Amino acid sequence: MIFPTVRARHRIPRQLAIPAALVAFGSLAPIAYLMIQAGSDTNAFRLLLSTRTLGLALRSLALAFAVTVTTVAIAVPLAVAVTRTNLPGRKFFAIVLPLPLAIPSFLGAFTLLSIFGPRGLLAQWLAPLGVERLPDLSGFWGAWLALSLCCYPLVFLPVAAALGNLEQGIEDAARSLGTRTRLLVWQVILPQVRPAIFAGALLVTLYTLSDFGAVSIMRFDSFTRVIYDQYQSSFQRSTAAGLSLALVALTMIVVFVQMRARGPLQLASTSPGTSAKAIGLPLDRMRWVAFALCSLVLVLALGVPVFVLCFWTYNGLVRANALPSDLFPALLRSIGVSLGAALIAIAAALPVALTVVRYPGRFARSLERSVWASHALPGLVIALAFVFLTINLINPLYQTLIVLLVAYALHFLPEAWSGSQSAVGALNPHLEEAARSLGRSWRYSFTRITLPLLLRGLLAAGAIVYLNVMKELPMTLLLRPIGFNTLAVRVYEPAIDGFYTKTGIAGLLLLAATSLPLIMITLRNSHRAH
Repeated sequence: MIFPTVRARHRIPRQLAIPAALVAFGSLAPIAYLMIQAGSDTNAFRLLLSTRTLGLALRSLALAFAVTVTTVAIAVPLAVAVTRTNLPGRKFFAIVLPLPLAIPSFLGAFTLLSIFGPRGLLAQWLAPLGVERLPDLSGFWGAWLALSLCCYPLVFLPVAAALGNLEQGIEDAARSLGTRTRLLVWQVILPQVRPAIFAGALLVTLYTLSDFGAVSIMRFDSFTRVIYDQYQSSFQRSTAAGLSLALVALTMIVVFVQMRARGPLQLASTSPGTSAKAIGLPLDRMRWVAFALCSLVLVLALGVPVFVLCFWTYNGLVRANALPSDLFPALLRSIGVSLGAALIAIAAALPVALTVVRYPGRFARSLERSVWASHALPGLVIALAFVFLTINLINPLYQTLIVLLVAYALHFLPEAWSGSQSAVGALNPHLEEAARSLGRSWRYSFTRITLPLLLRGLLAAGAIVYLNVMKELPMTLLLRPIGFNTLAVRVYEPAIDGFYTKTGIAGLLLLAATSLPLIMITLRNSHRAH
């Protein structure tokens, strides 16, 4: 239930307005600074219209389009099978199919190359049959496969949630009119969950455009890889800033086009107690075919990475006969910065959520747009902005832990804000007004009433931020203090140099650390649905 907002006559408390305005300013600062930095060199803006930039844009768009179409083609049938059919083991699949979201893209790409590469494990196993070398997997097709396997949960989760909440009566009416199962899916069920499909597809597109890990491992020249190489190999930072602005512009164009293609947002009707939790689409003779397809996706997306990491872990332990000494410090650092960034992101998102929900108006709309502006900024672009900012304005903070934490929090602020907004929207504002009417201060009503009631929703939002920070790579590479290695860096650096046995145990630890919050969220949603 969504409760009404606070009456417009109430003024926004300064305790909310000031921190919310600071958060909005911080969200827009990277874009503003990139424009200033690029403007300092006329060649940077000239670069935006160059043939090279156009080629980067076309390659990046082609990859994003291919990954988005593939993930929708994979995720929507999976969601229908898990939520609406008599698929064998559907409760098991509902829990494990989202788990590939916990695998960083660079780790997925690395494990695919390890087993399917020209001289990977599969080539070694086929060598007695005369197979000396498999086709090269790197490039566009390798990046497409790796990103598709790790991104399909971004579509699967919202579509499965929407399918689980559909009203059963509409389908019953269509079925009573003799509508066949195939037409029932295409003409009745899928149109009702179209907003969820478009929302997931947009997330996949944005993720692909901002990805650095998979394209780097697969050596595919997209915007992010070229920007990073330009930053690392050239002292002309304005060129990297110009390319970053081009990537931001491309991302915003994609968001605008997808929103126009989606059309007006019309949510599917639901009503308590009548949601479609029953099996409405029996598969009959296709049950085991569907089971095999679900298993195939799970094996490729989750089984292959886990197997490869276990294989290389065994080889690494046999050769070294000991665990790497820097492994557990890297794990502790990853957990520490992930928790710290999650706390900062929630603390920053909460005043914005309270203002937007409780005090709607122009100021609230401006805050909301500012927060979502940071969603269009890839992590690499935010990292570059912080590098420019700290070098030129606050040099003592360059490559310090506080800058890294703030950059993490800013990058994943939309995730924290979405969860906080949902929690605030479900909280009755009259509870706070009752406390104020009894003479209690705003601080007292917030700390004793509002915050405890919001805690559950804030923890869920914080878990999403924690998951994303654990996987984050380009921001860590650019902003980390000297000698500060997280698990993501500990996996990436040996992998990019081909030292696979050094990445096995680190990859397993990273996968375990990222899977825990996702399993908790999935189990929580599963209990709600059943």
